[in-house]
Amino acid sequence: MLSAENRIMMMISEGGFQYLLGGVRSTVGLKSGRYAFEITVLETLSGKPEQGHGGVRPPYPRSLIRLGLSTAGSSLLMGDGTSDHIAFDSEGVFVSGKARTKLSQSARFHHGCSMTLLVNLDPASPNHNTVSLFKNGLRVSEPQKIPERLQGKALFPTITAKNVSLQINLGPTLEKPLSFKCRTLLDVAAADVDVVEVAKKEAGGKCEVIFPVGLPEKGFFDWVDHFLAKNPTYTELSDRKIIEWASASGLAKPKGFGCNDRPDMKFGLPSMDDGSISRLLSRLAAAKSDRNIIVPTLLDNLLSARRVQALARFPASVYSRNATVLIGNPSTGYLEHIQSILLGEKRQKAEMAQKKKSLEERRLKMIEIKKKKALIAKQKKEGTAVDEEPEEMDTEVTPEEVLVELTDEEKALLVRKTSQVDLPEVLVSNSFGKFTLPTLEEGFTNIKYEWSGEEEAQKILKDWIFAKKMTQRVTDINVGDRFKELSTNWNKSMTQWKHLQMQWKDPAKRKVMIKKKEDKLKKEAEEKSKEEGKEEAVEPEKVEEVDFDAIDIEGVEDISDLGDCRPLFSDFGSEDWILLSTRFEIHLLIHCFKQDVNDPDRPGFSENDLEYYFRRYFKKPFSLKNYNLEKASDLQNLIKDSFKISEKTGFLEAVMDVDTPIEQFVKLTEEHRRERQRRLDAGDESAELKFPKTALGGGGGKTLTPGQGHKRSHHKQFRGVRPHIARPMRPALGASTHSSNNRSNNNTNSSGGNRVAPRPRSVPQRPQSVPPRAPSGPAMVPRQRPHPPASVPSNWQPRPAAPRPPAGFRPRAPSALRPNQPANVAVKRPWSAPAPVPPQKRPRVVSASAAKGAGKGKGGGGGGGKGYFQQRY
Repeated sequence: MLSAENRIMMMISEGGFQYLLGGVRSTVGLKSGRYAFEITVLETLSGKPEQGHGGVRPPYPRSLIRLGLSTAGSSLLMGDGTSDHIAFDSEGVFVSGKARTKLSQSARFHHGCSMTLLVNLDPASPNHNTVSLFKNGLRVSEPQKIPERLQGKALFPTITAKNVSLQINLGPTLEKPLSFKCRTLLDVAAADVDVVEVAKKEAGGKCEVIFPVGLPEKGFFDWVDHFLAKNPTYTELSDRKIIEWASASGLAKPKGFGCNDRPDMKFGLPSMDDGSISRLLSRLAAAKSDRNIIVPTLLDNLLSARRVQALARFPASVYSRNATVLIGNPSTGYLEHIQSILLGEKRQKAEMAQKKKSLEERRLKMIEIKKKKALIAKQKKEGTAVDEEPEEMDTEVTPEEVLVELTDEEKALLVRKTSQVDLPEVLVSNSFGKFTLPTLEEGFTNIKYEWSGEEEAQKILKDWIFAKKMTQRVTDINVGDRFKELSTNWNKSMTQWKHLQMQWKDPAKRKVMIKKKEDKLKKEAEEKSKEEGKEEAVEPEKVEEVDFDAIDIEGVEDISDLGDCRPLFSDFGSEDWILLSTRFEIHLLIHCFKQDVNDPDRPGFSENDLEYYFRRYFKKPFSLKNYNLEKASDLQNLIKDSFKISEKTGFLEAVMDVDTPIEQFVKLTEEHRRERQRRLDAGDESAELKFPKTALGGGGGKTLTPGQGHKRSHHKQFRGVRPHIARPMRPALGASTHSSNNRSNNNTNSSGGNRVAPRPRSVPQRPQSVPPRAPSGPAMVPRQRPHPPASVPSNWQPRPAAPRPPAGFRPRAPSALRPNQPANVAVKRPWSAPAPVPPQKRPRVVSASAAKGAGKGKGGGGGGGKGYFQQRY
């Protein structure tokens, strides 16, 4: 920001602006003579920089100043690698394009110093076409040569900086005068300079802000670039320009995916990623009304509400707010711009291919020369005739001029395909139905239709929206109450029908069902006879069996009872239940989607979106692979009585009305089952349904919805139950086998007796048909011991428990097992041989202390009587 009549330059350090370079340039360019101007460092930003994400480091140094010269129309950010500027860096470096020359330490800028740049373009001077740097009036650098590419051009004094405040002194006198006389920029001769024009305001004294309006992938951003190239006085406000700005300031470009309208803005620095730059830049642009602005936000400019919100930032009293519509047939100037870009890209590819070919030819020729030299050296060594020495090759590759032309197909292109899309499909599908063209009622001063007239542009936009409705998904659709009500009733009916089928298939429950119906008929007959005044005893009416195969399905009134308590769906298998559910759910989805969208231009959805809307409505996945099918048309052939695919639009259309009774879907499923069975009986194997096991619930048990798959059971009654595998088990107390080698003093108890560990073994349990149910509540479930296999002999008996050892008994060490038995491994007994192996008698081994005290008493205390070992062995 410039203040005090453009004599104070203050860099904004709020948020992400602390990482961005800013620049100013004089409107007077030097062509000849010797002139100087001066800056004074008033303030530098101090403090520790913020920490980046993922190892990203902020650019160094934090405060930076570049003082130099640049050409008209070039970038204000000197040091970005371009060749149209030269500058002295505050780090003591002279920058010329990509070259950087290190100067002395005294050439560094610091707080409070005055830096003077001397430009010598005087042909009579010995330092002609040079620039020099002075610090506080003293020379700190030798005259630096101006590159030939810049000689003869008007050079404009330019300052690039960040996180500093500077005082700019263009004359007529310098605060730190030099040791020789030199004129300043305010004392220049008219013949030595070129003056550029500043941004012109309109007749009313206002600057212009333009909002271009166009469609995605229709050349919107190419037109913006073409407009800025023809009108360099306009400044673009967009996210893509912020990324270019950050890249020129030394930040790495984001590597994420994005689009032209909304590129990825993740730099890894919190102040850059929070969007503060865009917000603050919009406020500054609205407050500073001395330049023309273009706002190329594709999505926002197509939505009426966001256009009004954007116009509010640019008051009508300061700006002329105009809109430019870019819909229709492009103009000739735009087409020429597109063809020039295509031609440049084609020429660049051809030059790269030509260069690659030249390098390959040179490499092959070098190999040939090396072979000849090796042959000559060999001939000289052998003394034979020597061939002529090969000529040396020029190592430099001279690029050849490549002539390329556009083909007729390329010349006919109206839109250039870019590497990135203008808008992602997600944003387009969420908002394309709200796209409108700007109107004067929104607050625009003028609306210009650049390519086609208003009527044609409106028609093109309407046709484009209609075409999108044919292909795009409705991602913001809201499921209506009508669907929730019908879906809940359907789930209840399905549960009741499956329960009724299970009762019918159970002979005992079937008898109960028939008995209840007979009692009901008898009671109704008795009540009827009482009403008629008859006192005769009513004979019980028996339920007669109905010929199920001969029944007319369409004439069935009650699908739950055909007359003998048999339901119509009694023979349904897993495949039939799946098809029944699919029939109704697709039927309900088509009708409720049309009702919830409530758009006459979108009466349905295509088969490609069936899985998406099915998951959105029913909250469960849907996959054609669970029907062993590839396309929705194959599913339509399987249940053609429920939906069809329109040949004109490709949308799914329901065959039956939305108020069709749910019993009708059961009848259709039964008819399809019988037809399929008749074809199988006739030998037609193609009628067999081959659904994968995932759709059938893993081969048995609960029937799952297609796409749901067979999930592993995690019921609480199975928690803690481990599979039956061999593992060491804790030895049972009182085992019949004991160790023969006891440790000396450590294995004796307080009374002098020895501790002997029994042989480890596992006590088998009887198999259980149902695993034990875990206790309820947050308490942890104890692990259960493995159960024996199901094939247990009928004569199996649990092993009797061994007598409990006396007090003072100590289990043996793991190494004290039976011979040839590894440590810490339980003895695995086959279930076919449950009889235990009798323990083997082994020689007694006692410790010295136990032997010393033998015979002093009876019992296990180590006296003269028989102790515990003598009783056992």
